[in-house]
Amino acid sequence: MSTHLQVWENYRKFADERGWLVATILKHFTNIEGKRVLDMGCGEGGTSRTFFQMGAKVTAVDSNPDLAQKFKNSGIIFINARDQEKYLKANKFEIVILQDVLEHVPDPEQTIKQMNFCLCPGGWIFISTPNRFSVLNIISDPHWNLPGVAMFPRKAVAFLVHYIFHRDLRERTDWAALLSLRNLKRILDSNHFETVFVNSIVAKVLFQKPEAVVCHPKHIQHVQWLRKNSLDRWINHLVNDRIGIFNWFINPTWYVVGKLGNWVTGKLSNTVIR
Repeated sequence: MSTHLQVWENYRKFADERGWLVATILKHFTNIEGKRVLDMGCGEGGTSRTFFQMGAKVTAVDSNPDLAQKFKNSGIIFINARDQEKYLKANKFEIVILQDVLEHVPDPEQTIKQMNFCLCPGGWIFISTPNRFSVLNIISDPHWNLPGVAMFPRKAVAFLVHYIFHRDLRERTDWAALLSLRNLKRILDSNHFETVFVNSIVAKVLFQKPEAVVCHPKHIQHVQWLRKNSLDRWINHLVNDRIGIFNWFINPTWYVVGKLGNWVTGKLSNTVIR
């Protein structure tokens, strides 16, 4: 199996571990049991299953209609993305999860507006999304491991990946177009989310349970090598939750928790969550 295909296979294989990561992060902020949770772009359903097992009332949304069978008799409500607008207008949630979703939707700002509408006052949102201007992603983008692709808009990404590099020959509309930190800040601020980075939590998990954070086989090997050589402390020192060079140009993926209503002073604040 090629490395590229192995990444996607690992993404499916480690779905529950990634769900555990999201739950671990959100437990720093709110109880999960009994909460109404919306898992947007649920994919293989690992995050939905994790939250359901923790006692949450989970609705999973995805554009893949075949997933309906996966969730049948699971206790989790599955909604096809084409039907989501009507459903979300009629229901409110206390937690919304956008795990590796914003880079795939046609209009990230409209998606955040929709989440604002369907969240209860004081509701929580979790977001993970890769950084367009991370030097690591520019060298090798997180979806197809190609140089430079992370910098381009969606149509150019589709052309490069499909026709030039022949890395992904599927007919699809959700080609990943990464956001810049400026765009992410603007979208969240304009929709009244007060937010903090939680990258520090993820960095600690990375060395305890790497499959919860990374899917590329080489990345897993690199993490194991770093820990074996006691370099994990240096990485944990480098990773931070502040607006600065690290989160503008180094951090490959941002992890963000936000809340509707008064919570912290400023947006994407300098608050560091331990």
